[in-house]
Amino acid sequence: MFNFCENLEELNISSFNTENVTDMSYMFSNCKSLKKINLSNFNTQNVTNMVSMFERCQSIKELDISNFDTRKVESMNSMFRGCYSLLTINLYNLITNVLRDMSNMFYECTSLKVADLSSFDTEGVRSMYCMFNGCTSIKRINLSNFNVRNVTTMYCMFQRCKSLKYLKFPFLKKAPQTNTENMFFGCNSLNLLVKKGINQKCICF
Repeated sequence: MFNFCENLEELNISSFNTENVTDMSYMFSNCKSLKKINLSNFNTQNVTNMVSMFERCQSIKELDISNFDTRKVESMNSMFRGCYSLLTINLYNLITNVLRDMSNMFYECTSLKVADLSSFDTEGVRSMYCMFNGCTSIKRINLSNFNVRNVTTMYCMFQRCKSLKYLKFPFLKKAPQTNTENMFFGCNSLNLLVKKGINQKCICF
């Protein structure tokens, strides 16, 4: 809808009635100059697709989507990818019981420092490919309630998270066939007990 509105700085969509919308993929993608967006009135109860919804919204610093009803959303692939200025994001109230794809979700959110996804239900998720890859400023990630038994790939999941020091992640619950290649590649600040932690219930740094 607003894809590649590269010079758009302000947007008032508070009057939108989105009750019947099922697809919001790429809706604000590549709005590189957009600095603020109010989504408090958005009704997302029937949305199934949020792929790349905010991808490359490079100027947005804060994003609150805690009011989103995501119980039907199946894909958040690249949802916030390339949001280079994003400092904080509120995801705590999201319902994700049918979510299947979280690939590249926060890819290169280079300013993001904390991510709390502890409320996420990830039992149905198949892919966490490059989920936090390139989040170079992130220091704390809480994924303590993640269910990763059905995940087939975590390839490069935390790659290049060079500032990451605190991670809560239920590693032992992963499926045997899960691809974990380069999962922590470039995580230079992580405690050296990563290998020891893999044999524990939860990696906690």
